[in-house]
Amino acid sequence: MSKKLKILFIPADNITANISRSYFFAKGLAQHSELYFVTWHDHRTAKWLGGSSSKLNTLICFFKSLFASYKLYRNKDENFYRVNCSVFIDALVGRLLGRVNGKKIMRKHNAKTLQKLVSNINPDVIFYSDAAYFFSTMDNKNILQVCDLQDDLEWNIFPESLQKWEKNYYKKQFEKFDIHYIVSNSASSSISKQIGSFPFKTIYNGADFRGLQNDYSKEINAIKSKHNLHDKYIITHVGSATWVDPIFTKKLFNEIYKRDKSIVLLLIGSMNKVDLPNVINIGMVPANESYIYYNITDLALLLKDSIGSGFLYNSVPLKNIQYGAARKPVISFPIEWLEKEAFSNTTIINNSDIEKWIKVIKDVRTTFKWTQKDTSEWESYNWNSICDEMYDDIVSKLK
Repeated sequence: MSKKLKILFIPADNITANISRSYFFAKGLAQHSELYFVTWHDHRTAKWLGGSSSKLNTLICFFKSLFASYKLYRNKDENFYRVNCSVFIDALVGRLLGRVNGKKIMRKHNAKTLQKLVSNINPDVIFYSDAAYFFSTMDNKNILQVCDLQDDLEWNIFPESLQKWEKNYYKKQFEKFDIHYIVSNSASSSISKQIGSFPFKTIYNGADFRGLQNDYSKEINAIKSKHNLHDKYIITHVGSATWVDPIFTKKLFNEIYKRDKSIVLLLIGSMNKVDLPNVINIGMVPANESYIYYNITDLALLLKDSIGSGFLYNSVPLKNIQYGAARKPVISFPIEWLEKEAFSNTTIINNSDIEKWIKVIKDVRTTFKWTQKDTSEWESYNWNSICDEMYDDIVSKLK
């Protein structure tokens, strides 16, 4: 194409840690296009920065987002434009107005904002990385509309009235999209059962391979010296509370401490602290600094049972791929994607039996070695190649 595509990009979140699927999609697509990233105040940022979420913070973010003035700007470390604009977020207000009413008002308000954005920016493509959660699709045949569903929806936690409304809403939205992306095959099957069949293409999560494979030996040595880890076997979990059950974690590492004091757990991210002598609660770190912790790892653990949770079982956790890019072994509770792909670096444990977990940890510590087979299994999960493929899909559809 002779001119650069203009993409108006609506993310699924605006957490300032900048480590989400949405953010990496935007960065990758911006390599080929002129991309405008819709930006608002996300109440979840507070938790990701090591604080705590509160109703007051959520309300402040709501008003700041709602009364934001239109503004285009560009951060020096980003390859795309950001767009400040009035965005209605239903996180807390929806509970006050009623869940269904909150969503109706949110989408009606945001539809007006989207019309203004389209008028000002004149995009060729609107990429709804929120899968039309915040912003509804437009009736505009001149614009290619792309959606991404980054997580399965947990319908069982919705009240019946909200379930009915949202299923109806999403059916109409999915019928309008020109390109449909989704995070996993199991999430796609779930949508088929709950809403209907749509031409979803599975795009798994990815990782910044170049960044994760840098030499961090100096930084690793500093962290080991700071926390007295030079003679320790370092287990880590980088991420959020989503994959950490503090009760299970405490039971497991309390038992490990009784048997082997050379094993330590580092918890990096926004999660509850675990108070044990062999657990170091690092807390939140900047996205780039998290790469050091992926590399300091001897073994990674996902520490929350997925049984009974479609959200967990149908997910594709970014952390698994980042550990794969950093060439580390992983032990996890069941995830459909991991079961299907059967990665050589990953061991799945089907229950929370402490003895079983300790045995597998010991086995991995003794026997694991990264091989060329592992490298080949993970190489397709590079964000760069993933975004190149999506861009080719978009260009092909526009022709």
